[in-house]
Amino acid sequence: MGAPIYFISKMNFKVDYSISKDKDNYISSIWNFRWHKHGREKITNKLSSGLPKDLVLQLINQKKLKEAELVVEKFLNSQDDKFLKSIEILKVGLEKNLNKQEKNIIETLETAYVKPVPFITLKVYITTIPICPYNFKERWFMVFKNHSKEKHIQTAIHELNHFMFYFYYWQLKDKVGSNFFEIIKEALTVLTNPEEAGYPSEKYLRKYIAENRNKNIEVILNEIVENKLYLKT
Repeated sequence: MGAPIYFISKMNFKVDYSISKDKDNYISSIWNFRWHKHGREKITNKLSSGLPKDLVLQLINQKKLKEAELVVEKFLNSQDDKFLKSIEILKVGLEKNLNKQEKNIIETLETAYVKPVPFITLKVYITTIPICPYNFKERWFMVFKNHSKEKHIQTAIHELNHFMFYFYYWQLKDKVGSNFFEIIKEALTVLTNPEEAGYPSEKYLRKYIAENRNKNIEVILNEIVENKLYLKT
């Protein structure tokens, strides 16, 4: 991609914990998995492996959304003072760490996209299960409570890579369709998160992008679309 080009970009991270947001993640990721699986087998089992078995059993046996929500709400509201204190400590430390790493995060994204980071204020929610959904429209993403400081930064970069793709290349969805648009989006994280193995269904595309990372991202995307490389796994 040549020499990095940096822009005068600023970001401010605000960290919080919301039982409502955390509950929604349990519902969307364990009770009824609603995200793209990207070839990940038994993903729900992996996500719930660290939770109390009776909670998981009770949750997955619910037939109606409202009952499932009540199960999760009861569990989250029953956490002890030690848990609540750890959340408060994490909120302060995580917000400080993310904002301290702001320049590094911005440079990583702008080196990959050769475009300015257009987001100023970003909301970060803590979740207690190891999957980190996001909402591009509302400009928030989640980080897993039990991850390390380094992993939290990597997660932020990963999710903001998605935000950059949505912001600058949303029109590709009309060319390749929603499903392949998501595949390209995930594969592009190799440009900012080379430490990640990536998802099974994006292995070919991720390898292709990594091998061509010296090219401008628009050239890479044109090659992917024109040659329908997103069809290969």
